Amino acid sequence: MSDSKSKGGLDSAPLLGPALDGPSNASPPSFPSAVPSDGYLDDAAPGSYLDSPSALPLESYDGDDDAPPRYSDLPAASSFPANPLAPGRREPQRPAKCIGPRQAGSGNERYMDPRLDSDPDYLVEWMEYLAEFPPRLFVRVEGTHTETRTEGTGNNSKRTTQSVTDFDVKVEMTAFLYRDVKSRASWRELRTVGDEEVVRRGTSLRKAAATTAHGGSAALEHGRERRSTLVEWAHRYCASSAGLKTFVLRKEVTGLDRKYILERLTGLVRETGYRGTVRVTFPVQAERATVYSDHRINELRLTRWVRWVFYLTLLFLIVWPYLFLRTKRFEVLVATWPFSRAAADGRPEYVSVSEETWVNIWAGGIRRAVLGRRTGVLDQRDMATADEESTEFGRGEGDRSVLRTVASAMGVVQRQYGWGYDT
Repeated sequence: MSDSKSKGGLDSAPLLGPALDGPSNASPPSFPSAVPSDGYLDDAAPGSYLDSPSALPLESYDGDDDAPPRYSDLPAASSFPANPLAPGRREPQRPAKCIGPRQAGSGNERYMDPRLDSDPDYLVEWMEYLAEFPPRLFVRVEGTHTETRTEGTGNNSKRTTQSVTDFDVKVEMTAFLYRDVKSRASWRELRTVGDEEVVRRGTSLRKAAATTAHGGSAALEHGRERRSTLVEWAHRYCASSAGLKTFVLRKEVTGLDRKYILERLTGLVRETGYRGTVRVTFPVQAERATVYSDHRINELRLTRWVRWVFYLTLLFLIVWPYLFLRTKRFEVLVATWPFSRAAADGRPEYVSVSEETWVNIWAGGIRRAVLGRRTGVLDQRDMATADEESTEFGRGEGDRSVLRTVASAMGVVQRQYGWGYDT
């Protein structure tokens, strides 16, 4: 890992308070007296977590050993908005049809409304609004081993091999994409694709922008580089005469050193003595929002029972090629959510914490989950186990306040997207 990674204890995490520009020796940030995430903790994870006094977020922290707030000091959960991560500006009028809202699985959303097909301004407004919701980034740690069994006896015996899952846990990183969850501050950028990117530009097949006879970009031919704006693409979409068409917003996380996290977590699992196969992946949910043209065929293609009929009768072998070639797709809009970015001196600066700090925050909880052969998503209750690793990691009260801040920020994300759903 480069020297730019923070070493030693936990970085100060400005997830719910003032932003810090890097590792600092100053005292931990103070928490406002009306931090709403305390209520989110109470609402999102009722029960055992709040029963641990050391796990409660402090109303303020100035380095003294003040007692945590009493339960009666916590604001009522009903006083907080239902969508705490929603943009501060007013939500535009929702499309007539929302097919496949945020839920277990991909979490991708699909919309259909005649206005989105004919009003470019409304399409731009809705896309800009959706771009302010982050993709849900997870780190998944899975361990499996192979078992060979013999069934039957004598000449009738047969050997079978099957894969057994020993543990399969996920940790959500969405809260770490914010500079300050309370004010929804982040480094999010909304951009359109460049000429060199190979995407669908109102076509069925991916391609780069139109080139000149000399093989260069048409925009560069005039001595300048230019990319079409969102407004221009919205006008092209609405002006398209195609009956079946889509306009796609793609969300991506940038600046995350996945290789570093993979190596650290793999080593963490190996330290427990595990000898099976370890897989560390980075699944993303809610990474696409798609507008479908208001057409009867689009309604049918998105209806679950209709899809199953086509699967079971194998009609999809005929229909899918037709839909693929006829549907004109505008995949030209990207919302980037940086985990880090290059500073002026070339070293990375982080929106909240570094990869090393993130691993240190979750090392205790992940180790406990692996040894316990757990499956599922780890939450604030598992975060509390990190305090029990304080001797190993040398954490002081300032570091524990960072853990409480992170737990509170996770509560905000849980309240926005929901939790405890069927899978």
